[in-house]
Formats: sequence, C-alpha cells, structure tokens
Amino acid sequence: MTLKGMFEHAEMGGLLVAFDVLSWTKGTQPLLDQASAWAERFGEEDAAVDGEQRERLVERARFLAERISRWVPGTRCLHRALASRVWLARRGVESEVVVGFRKGGGLEGHAWLEARGKAGLIQAFFDAEAGWREVLRG
Repeated sequence: MTLKGMFEHAEMGGLLVAFDVLSWTKGTQPLLDQASAWAERFGEEDAAVDGEQRERLVERARFLAERISRWVPGTRCLHRALASRVWLARRGVESEVVVGFRKGGGLEGHAWLEARGKAGLIQAFFDAEAGWREVLRG
C-alpha cells in the first residue's frame, strides 16, 4: 500500500469513528447537518473534478468506507455514507446522503450516497432492486 493509500484509509477510519460516536447522542437529521457543515468547512471548492474522475472518487470512497468499517465496531450504512460525503468534499466532489425506508418483515432503514457523474447519477451503498423509498436527504 502506498503512503497516499495509508492516509486515505486513516482519514476514512477517523470519519467513520467520528460519525459512529456522534450517532450515540444525535438523531439522523443532526448527523446529516454535521456532515454538511464538515463538507462545507473542509471541502475543496475550487477543485476541477471532471465526470470520470468524480466516478472514480465515488467508487474509491465506497471501497474505503466498506473496507474500514469492518474494523470500526458498530459502523452502519449511515456512518459509511456520511463519512464518504465528507471524504469526497475534501476532494472537490459534491454529494448528498439519502435516507430511505422499506417494509420488509418490519420497517427497515438504509442510507446511501448520491453524486453526479459523467453518465448521470452515481449511487454508492445503494441497491435499486431493494425497494427503498427516500424520506430524507442532506
């Protein structure tokens, strides 16, 4: 692993831990607000990221969040989506976290990430076949 890769892993791990700890005391909307504030504060506003590069960065964020979350106990889909949003903002990619629900055996919730790419909408942590209905976006 390169030094850059090690820093990317460490950064994503720190973000996952931060959102996991924050989720102990805050609801979903305050977590979305916190991610938005961090994305604005730490984001690269002037970064020129084209569509293909944006798609690669979203895929990299998804990969890192899924990989690192195995090492952070209690990490859920919401934490992965929030951490990925901030990670992407630091690289000049705007994205949104979406929270949805579906009826299965009971009411189930899920969070995923959306960004715009060269070919349109890019979704990470999302399964279109699962029947999620959006209820919150931030």
